[in-house]
Amino acid sequence: PLFGITARGAVIGDPHNADGNLRGFISDGRTTTLFGPADASWEGYSSARGVNDRNQVVGEINDSNLGSWAFLYDRGTYTTIEYPQPAPPPHMIGTLLDFGTQTSPLGINNRGQIVGAWSASWVTRTSPARAALWRRNGYFIASPVRPQ
Repeated sequence: PLFGITARGAVIGDPHNADGNLRGFISDGRTTTLFGPADASWEGYSSARGVNDRNQVVGEINDSNLGSWAFLYDRGTYTTIEYPQPAPPPHMIGTLLDFGTQTSPLGINNRGQIVGAWSASWVTRTSPARAALWRRNGYFIASPVRPQ
């Protein structure tokens, strides 16, 4: 499926590849960039969930060996989308190994602000997912929405 389109017509999505794995991408009709390792034998999946008019993409990558992490892709560079402090050691940021914390970006605007969700215990579901707004100079975490 496709999840976003820019004003100039670049699209993002994550269709299944020949092996049946999801592989996130951005395509402007001339060039297509796949997210995740370039190795054809890679056993994992990636997803692209949000794009802005600067072709910045947010999504997630899951690798069977390394875990899962959220990313911002900008002109060939990946940046890990972090969760609130206190943070674990840098080599564990954004992975399922980092104390059960998970970040899930869902959209990015033209100012580079990213919306999504994070949870302190995503895997065990003991902590509710919380709405999140990440900014270039830090982040803001909203409280969980409670049913009325």
